[in-house]
Amino acid sequence: MSQPIAELIATVERAEAERDAVYRERAHLLAWLATAVSAVITPATDTDEPGWSLLYLTTPVGQMSWHIAPRDADLFEHVSHVATSDPRAQWDGHSTDEKYKRIRAHIRWEQR
Repeated sequence: MSQPIAELIATVERAEAERDAVYRERAHLLAWLATAVSAVITPATDTDEPGWSLLYLTTPVGQMSWHIAPRDADLFEHVSHVATSDPRAQWDGHSTDEKYKRIRAHIRWEQR
């Protein structure tokens, strides 16, 4: 393998490790948040990769959901694992933008 290719591979591997670390940190924060509001986790049926889950949080301002990678599943052992047919694990159609609006609304709700 030539040096430039080896350097490129090393750069890509570092970038992937940094990305994975950020997702792991996000997973820690979501796992903590799942202790503060109603939360369930269910197998993700909208991804081709096996082992992914969906975390659903229900708050006074609406539902919020995130995909959880298999490598982060250990952080969510305290969350109720439910079937995809469970009413608490039904996506309400919110977009990512709506989810972040709900986060901001929840912060305002908590501050009242």
